[in-house]
This record gives sequence, C-alpha cells and structure tokens, in this order.
Amino acid sequence: MANLSQIEDPDALDNRYADKIIVYVEGEGDQRLFSRIVGPDVADRLEFKTPADTTGGCSFVVSRVKAERLTNDKIFGLVDGEAAANHGATDALLDCEGSLFALPAAAGLEGVIFLSGHELENVVLLHGEIYELIAKNVSLQSMGKADAADVRKTLLALTPRFFIAALMKYASLHVGLTVGASVSVKGGVFVDPKASTVTLVRELRQQVVGGGGDWGAYKAEIGRILRRLRDRFEAEAITGEGLSDHLIRLADGKNLLLRLRKIYAGVPKDGLLADALTRPPYADHFRAELLALTQAA
Repeated sequence: MANLSQIEDPDALDNRYADKIIVYVEGEGDQRLFSRIVGPDVADRLEFKTPADTTGGCSFVVSRVKAERLTNDKIFGLVDGEAAANHGATDALLDCEGSLFALPAAAGLEGVIFLSGHELENVVLLHGEIYELIAKNVSLQSMGKADAADVRKTLLALTPRFFIAALMKYASLHVGLTVGASVSVKGGVFVDPKASTVTLVRELRQQVVGGGGDWGAYKAEIGRILRRLRDRFEAEAITGEGLSDHLIRLADGKNLLLRLRKIYAGVPKDGLLADALTRPPYADHFRAELLALTQAA
C-alpha cells in the first residue's frame, strides 16, 4: 500500500505501479538521447524520465532516486561521471572500463549509474564522429583545408589543459569532503587561451591560500590521482591513442568542446554530434551495460 508521502507525489506513485524500470536523467535532452540509444523495443520495460522538480543537474537525480528507492527498487538514475567525485568516488571514474559504472552499495548511492566520461560531452568527443563531421561541415571554399586527422591532432593538443581543469575540480571536491571548505573551480576560465594553464593553476593556488585553505591537500589529491592513472596505464599497457582517449574521457569535456568550437566554425550542433551515439558500436555497448545494471535485460 502506498504511504502518504507517495500519495502526495504523483510521479512516485505512477512509477510504483508502472511495472517497469524508471531511469531518471538530468534533463529532457538527455531523456530523448538515451531513449534513442537504447531503442524503442525496451519501452515496455524501461523508461527515462527527468525529476519533475528539477532545474537540471545530478543532485536532483540522486535525491529523487534515494527518495523513491525506499519503496521501489525499480528506480535508477543516470548522471555524469564527474558526479562520482561529488561523493568521494573519483577512483571509480578513473578505473571505469566500460560505458557506465555503478558504486558499491556501501557508498549509499544504490541505483545511481554514472557515465564513463566526466560528462556527456566527453562521450560525444570520443564517440560522436566529431573529427569527420568538422572536416565535412565547411563551405566549398574551405573544403580540404583540414581533414579528420588534423582535427584529432588539434583536440589532442587541447586535452592536457582541460584534463588539468578536471583534476582541479576533482581535488577541490575531495578537499571539500575530507578537509572542509574548498575553492570552486570554474572550468570556463580554461577556454580563454590568453591565460596559460600554469597561470590559471597559480591563480587557483592564490585563491586557496588567500582564503586560509590547505593547498597541500589539493596537491596531494592531484598527485594521488595521477599515480593511480599511471599505475593503471602501466598495468594494462595503455599507450598512444588509448592513453589519449582516457585523458579525453576524464577532461572537462564541456569546456574542451567549447574551445574546439572557437577554433573550428564547422563544429556541428550538439544534436548532430550526439546522433552518432545512437548507432553501433557505442549504442550496443551502452544498451547492454544499462540493461544489465538495471536488470531490465
């Protein structure tokens, strides 16, 4: 029998009697995209939704999943990989081998599923056929001036800067969880090429020290993350293009894509880039992993 709180929440009540898996996502765009990725043939047993009270962001998804799973274990959430760092689980993101991952039950986030990338933009950069699309999406006068290999080379040159931006975010979240007050890292400042990466890191250090924070705690967490990644790369013999793809996966994807747009006028809109995710091989891997994690297979 539904309790009073469920009666006051029509969405939770509908979900409880829907007899299907409900996967909450961060926005309506995500809802449409992920529905296309898994395909229409699972609609009878799995549905994507956005929390009715959301203004966007993973916190609304996580809160909704925690509330509804108290009485309905068919409720799940799908959020950016970056969100794992919000809950002290950066290592799970670093170690991810597939398209998705979940945390152990002890983490208190049962039912929450994470993308393998820092955010959805990272997945687009890796699997959205962006190199070919940029090279083709030009005027007749610009045809042939840049090919897919040139675009890949540009992206790889930009990636370390935005990987460092993500490292700063991970470290800041860690400090906030373990030490106390931390400085919010604004990844958007890395988009402007006028300031060097070294300058931006120094400015962050000044903010931390100026506010009475412990810069050593930031450095220690950054060093720990880099050692963990290095150990994984060495153990799995990940080099060259494979290593580069991992850095793209973990970088500040939203701002990396924004910087790429400022270099290439032909970067397609997000919808066209994301369309490639709805086709094999990415769609097949994503679908199989999601159905397994939600037991909707």
